[in-house]
Amino acid sequence: MGLGPVAVVPEFQRKGIGTALTRAGLDECRRLGVAAVVVLGYPEYYGRFGFKPARVFSIKSEYDNAGDAFMVLELIPGCLKSLSGVIEYHPSFNRFG
Repeated sequence: MGLGPVAVVPEFQRKGIGTALTRAGLDECRRLGVAAVVVLGYPEYYGRFGFKPARVFSIKSEYDNAGDAFMVLELIPGCLKSLSGVIEYHPSFNRFG
C-alpha cells in the first residue's frame, strides 16, 4: 500500500496533525490487513513511524532518484523477506498542474 506523502499547511505544523494523519493511515492499513506500506518522503519524519529505506528490502521505486526518501514499513514482520522488485505508483501520481 502507498501512504501519502502527508502535508500540513505551515501555519498548522508542529501541532501533531501530520503525526495523527500518518498514524490513522497506518492504523487503517493494519485494519485492512495490508502487509507493507511504502512512502516517498523525508526519512527523518517517516523514520519515526518505523519506515526504513526500501533498499534494505531490495525494493526500488519507479522514481530512480528517490534514494532514501523511498521507504517501506512492514506491518507484518518478515513479509518482504523473500521479495524484491520495483514499486509502481498509480498513474494519477504522475499528473502535475
